[in-house]
Amino acid sequence: MSNRVRALSRSVERFPIGDEALLIVAPVGDIAELEREATEEELLSLEGITSPHRRAERLSWRRALRSVEGDAEIEYEEQGAPIIKNSQYKHISVSHCRDRVAVLLSVRECGVDIECRDRRFSAIAERYLSAEEYLVAERERIDCQTMLAIAWSAKEAVYKLLRREGVDLRRDMRIEAISTEQQSIVVEACGERVDLRYILDCDHQIVYTIKKEDHNIE
Repeated sequence: MSNRVRALSRSVERFPIGDEALLIVAPVGDIAELEREATEEELLSLEGITSPHRRAERLSWRRALRSVEGDAEIEYEEQGAPIIKNSQYKHISVSHCRDRVAVLLSVRECGVDIECRDRRFSAIAERYLSAEEYLVAERERIDCQTMLAIAWSAKEAVYKLLRREGVDLRRDMRIEAISTEQQSIVVEACGERVDLRYILDCDHQIVYTIKKEDHNIE
């Protein structure tokens, strides 16, 4: 999959990642239209969600998944993470921002995060970045806003991958390297090395990670 900067489409896009994973990116749709098109199971999944935008996010990623996997069965863990059944993919990770949803399907454990690049990451930077981590950006000549953005998404993707309670984005994770040429990130998290890839377009960023078979992280 190409990681070059370009504009995301207003329709559902599919990005194969090797032979063992698929990234789906889709716009957040109109809630009235989404509810008309939703299956009974998808409507039941909205129970307890009252915000129209939150409902639209849920139905948008479910619709995007349905466009690829048909009526794939979704269950939720106690922590709220989705699990996909009756599919060639065993694992699923979901993320959404103001106007897009991202769904990562994989035969192994995975994590994905999508964000709008105009989000004010500086307002929350002290929650997830240390002074030492800014040095990584300086070495790679990465501007501060880009560093804040992709570091947040990287740690969010790792958090989803680990699925451990009590993990702190600043205390338990550290950005060790960022390559703008490879569009890759290395994070040390809870004693593990986690390798991630990122995609940038004019308005969005997507960071994802897939666990390797040998228990390292890809």
